[in-house]
Parts: sequence; C-alpha cells; structure tokens
Amino acid sequence: MRKFPSWHWLLQRLNQDLNNVINVIDSVPSGKASCIRVLHVDDDACFLEVSKEILMTEGNFEVDHALSVDEALKKLKTQNYDVIVSDYDMPQKDGLQFLKELHEQKYEIPFILFTGKGREEVTIQALNLGADGYHDKRGSPEAIYGELSHSIRLVVDRKKAKQALEESEKRYRTLMEHATDAILVHDKKGQIIDANQRACKNLGYTKKELLGMTIADIDDEAIENKKDILLWPKVIAGETFTFESNQKRKDGSTFPVEVSLGPITIGKETLVIGLIRDISERKKASEKINFQAALLKNVGQALIMVDNNWRIRYWNDAAEKLYGWSEGEALGHGITEILGNVSLQEEAEEISKRLMAGETWVNELLVTRKDGSVIPVIVSCAPFFNDQGLFVGAVSITTDISKWKKNEEDLAFALEALSNTIDKIQELNEKLRVMGSLTRHDVRNKLSTVTGYSYLLKKKHANEADVVNGLDKIMQAAKEIEKILEFAKLYEQLGAEELNYINVEKAVDEATALFSGLTIKIVNDCHGLTVLADSFLRQLFYNLIDNTRKYGKTATTIRVSYEEADEESVKLIYEDDGVGISAENNQQLFKEGFSTGGSTGYGLFLIKKMIDVYGWTIEETGESGECARFVMTIPKANKNGKEGYQIAQNDTQVKNRTERS
Repeated sequence: MRKFPSWHWLLQRLNQDLNNVINVIDSVPSGKASCIRVLHVDDDACFLEVSKEILMTEGNFEVDHALSVDEALKKLKTQNYDVIVSDYDMPQKDGLQFLKELHEQKYEIPFILFTGKGREEVTIQALNLGADGYHDKRGSPEAIYGELSHSIRLVVDRKKAKQALEESEKRYRTLMEHATDAILVHDKKGQIIDANQRACKNLGYTKKELLGMTIADIDDEAIENKKDILLWPKVIAGETFTFESNQKRKDGSTFPVEVSLGPITIGKETLVIGLIRDISERKKASEKINFQAALLKNVGQALIMVDNNWRIRYWNDAAEKLYGWSEGEALGHGITEILGNVSLQEEAEEISKRLMAGETWVNELLVTRKDGSVIPVIVSCAPFFNDQGLFVGAVSITTDISKWKKNEEDLAFALEALSNTIDKIQELNEKLRVMGSLTRHDVRNKLSTVTGYSYLLKKKHANEADVVNGLDKIMQAAKEIEKILEFAKLYEQLGAEELNYINVEKAVDEATALFSGLTIKIVNDCHGLTVLADSFLRQLFYNLIDNTRKYGKTATTIRVSYEEADEESVKLIYEDDGVGISAENNQQLFKEGFSTGGSTGYGLFLIKKMIDVYGWTIEETGESGECARFVMTIPKANKNGKEGYQIAQNDTQVKNRTERS
C-alpha cells in the first residue's frame, strides 16, 4: 500500500472549503471594521436628521434617508445599501407595503421596522412578511439607538454570513460534481453521506440510493481484507492512502478501481473522503503490455532492439543464449561493440542507411560470441518510427544457422531458417502494434520470395524426393504464416471500431458467401435481430462455419438462430449436426493456440476476444458425438448503458420462427 500524492490537492481544497462553510459566520466582519450603509425611510425630516446623527455616533454607519416609500425605491435602483430601517406609519404607503414591494422586486436587503406604533399585530405581521427586526422609537435615545445599532450590525453580519456560506457550498459542490473521478464521503463507520454524479454513474445507483449505504455494500474486498478496519483509524488520524480494489455495481458486476482515502474535517468532525478511479482500461493495457513482453522474452529467436544511436535497449533470453552476453552486460552498449565482428562492422553503414530509409534488411552474417567463437546466422532487421515520422530505432531477429551451414549449397536449409525467422516476426506481430504496421508488408514480400525460390528449386531438383518434400513443407509453412498474419491484423483491429447496430441475418449471409463450394446447408433464422457489434461479426460467423467445415466431419446442416431468454438478454445460437466436441476439448476451446491438429489454433480464440469486446459471453453446450452448439448471451444493455440488441418482429417473422423451433 502506498501514500498517494496526485489527488492530495483535491482533498485539501475540499477540506478547506468545507471548513469555510462551517466557520464562515465567525469569519464574517462584525461591522466595526467596515462601513455599513443604511437607508432610513421616514416621513419626518427632522427625525431622520437626528437619527442619522445618533447612529453615526453609535458606530461606523453611513446613513442615507428618504421621506417616502417611492423615494426609497428610486434610490435603491441607483445605490447599494446594506440595510433598510423604515417607519411603519407613513402617508401613501406604510412600512409593511414597502416590505411587500421589496419582496416583489426581488430585493434581498435586511429590513428593520423602526416605528412609534407599538401595536402587537403590526409586529407580528412585519415578522411574518420577513422583517429582520422590529424596534420601538419610544423611550430613552441611548437605549433605543443602542438596540437599533446592535440590530443593524447583527442583520448585516447575518446576511454576509449567509452569502459566504452559499458561496462556499457552491465551490464544494462544483468541485464534487466536476471531478473526473468518483467521490464518496463516509462517516467514521464507513456509511456514505455524500456522493458525486460520477460515483452514481460508475456504480449504477442514484444518489438517494447510495446515501446510507456502507463501504461493504460496494467493495467486498474492503471487508474481506479488513481494509476499512485497518485504514479508517489511520485516515481519521490524518494519513492518506491509495490501493487497488474491485467495486460492485448495482447490477452485480464488478470493475477494478484505484481508491485514494484521506481525511476531511467539517467543523469538529473528521470524515473520510474517497476518490475512486475506474482503472478498467488501464488494467487491459497492462495485461496487453505484459502479454507482449512475454512474447518478446520467450520467442525462440534472438531478439534485439536498438535506439537511434544503435545502443542496445532490449535483449531477450534467446539473444543471451545465442551470443553468450547477459542482458545486464548487453544493455546500453553499442550493437557493434557487443557483436564486434568484421562482417557486421563492414555492413553497419549500409544497414543504417537502409533502415533509416524505412527499408528492412535481411542477410547472412558471421557473428562473434562472448567466448570468441564464430557462428553463422541469418539476421532480419526492421526499423520503427515515432508519430512524427522520425527514426527512433530498429529491431532485429537472429537465427542460428550453424546446423544448416554444413553444406553451403544446401539452400533449402537456409530458406527454412529464413522462414523460421519470418515466422517469429509474425509471432511478435500478433500483439505488437508498433511492430506490426512496420513489418507486415515486408514479411509478405519475403514470403513471396520464399515461395518463388521454392518453386524454382522444386523444378531444379524435381528428381530429388527429399528436397522436393522439404520445399513443399516450406511452401505449406508460408501459407500458414499468411494465416497468422491475417489473424494478427484482425487481432490488432479488435475493439478499434465504434460499435454500431449490425443486422445479424445479413452478417451470417455474408460469412456464408465467403465459402466456395460449401456442401453444408446453412439455415439462417436470425430475421429481425440487430446487435450492437462491429464489422468483425461477419468474421465471427465465418470462423464458426469454417470450424464446422473442418472438424464437423458428418455435419450436413448449420443453423443460426436466436431466442429471448428473459427480459434482460437474448441468446444467439450457432449449432451443427456434426460429431460435436469432446468434454476434454470443451475446456480448452477458446484458449490461445489450442487446436486438435491442422490449424493455427487462433480461430475460436479470436471469437472469444470478439465476444469480450462486445460485452457478450459464449459457451459450448453441444453433445459429444451428436452436435456442436455455441450459445452467445447478449445483455439488454452494455456496460455503457447502450441497448445491446433490437428485435423487429411482425406476424410473419414470429410464425416462421415458431415453425422452425
């Protein structure tokens, strides 16, 4: 568990603003430090003058006056006042009428009734209309104006406090609602007492539903790992923490989050504020990077990456085994320094020139190992560039061809080594976008060269059965490489398209049309169904049909249909009447590279990845020896709340589907 630095500023800002909300009244000036502008309204000019003199001796008051309500209203249009002191009994309009008009015209100025009419009903009516105070003119001037000046300060301070309070609350709410991450505020027991809209959206609850829930309701791991018990006292004491967890939505689904906890003080009470970031995409990216790193590390050929200064930046296990230098010894050194042999140094300038021009370079070399021994290798190099088109480095894949160099004229073995090298390049390209776009075109060109040379050699050595057999294998391997390249291209594009509504019936028909001379009958019973997917849906059906064609053996009919399982989902069903899938193989169907023989093992793996992108699930429920049956469950709404499928039905369609069932 680590302390978090990045969100500390937000906790401090929220904490500061909330303290301002609670302590704002104490922070408002009492009136002694700033001048209070008073508008005194009375129909007696002499009384106004003497009141002004007395009030100005009582405090820091600036007093203006008006002899009637209408005059006062005119002054309010051009000047600002902190408080109005008004007589009740005036000609034309009295003090209560004045107060009503102030409300009607949306003035929010404190109002004090200052009158010699001491009737109780006037007092009650004034207060009911929203007057802030009522004072009797009669009595000792010292007492009258002492109370009046105190009342003026009090109502002005109260108004300023209210304004400051509203502004502070507004800043707090703005920070909460404009935060890009979810925010939850908890009491000491873990109960949620506030939540922003992002939290509501992420968890699928309304704010009303969240308030009153506890951390246990949305984070099972917090309870299982006793995070709340262990962390809460430390957070209350002033510490801040960040950790990863999984939170549970209202629909029961979970998603990975990074939670940052810190204290927030409201008055004398310390609460816990949590900032929760959805890290689903970050997790996916991390898994992808780890997968790519594993591919690079474990590929059978020596893989070396250099920067634009030709210094080694990556050195895999196979490179260490081939050259004898450990990763630590090789990294940071120049490529010719580590592989210091004459042939490489002589060609270094030409290699550099071609790579920086965007070309690939493939050749045979004699390289020197750490122990001084020299071995023959085939090296394939490809450049890579940044988004601005600048050369930033190169990658090379090296194959040891010592076994095939016993006979220099045995070109078949050399070609096979090259084929193996290219094969490994394609293996890397399955997940490495940065390399795939730079090398795929060149690999296909090399494959054409391989198959071309193989064809020529077959003609030249037509009477040598072992040579012809070896060349046939090379050409078959080249075909398999083409399939892997296509898989890599498709795999790289998964999730890149924006999901749209796709006509399932049309997608099945298009997939079927891709097969020439297909003898299996296709029953397309997907009338009226559209699903939220992309153009790869056609590829999904193509892979399933191709799987039946290759392994269904006795299959004569394929049926694609759907059924509404419940109000929340629809099941898209692909089934054939072939030999089915054994229980043993069923558990491995969608694993990468799994095959019962004769294929790359990527077809069903790719289907599973497509299904994941769409937010569906897939399972094989057929009977071994009788049929294969793939059931894809499509939710009514995807994780973003968008409708997952649409069904357009009419009487004819319903009848047709019922008859087929």
